[in-house]
Amino acid sequence: MMECQTNIEVGPFEFNGPFKSYLQLEEESGVLAILVPTGSNYELLNVYATSNMRSSALMELSCRTNANINTVFATIRNESWNAKTSTMFASFIWSYFD
Repeated sequence: MMECQTNIEVGPFEFNGPFKSYLQLEEESGVLAILVPTGSNYELLNVYATSNMRSSALMELSCRTNANINTVFATIRNESWNAKTSTMFASFIWSYFD
């Protein structure tokens, strides 16, 4: 289902994306980044590990008071990552921006 041919940098890593719709995301586990475009770059709103990237993206859109039509998603996953590894990866990305 992922029909995105490009990559997007989130911190020091390349994610798949940007995806303009949650429907473009797979219903599988991974790390989900929520972004908004700011000129030629993107602002990171949130990043976390999830067991279902599509459902989590939909929840982000429905729960955010500042969600708009410009919100995009980026994903990264690895078959060998367990929940703890994915969570640590997402935490590392947040620490990169501190």
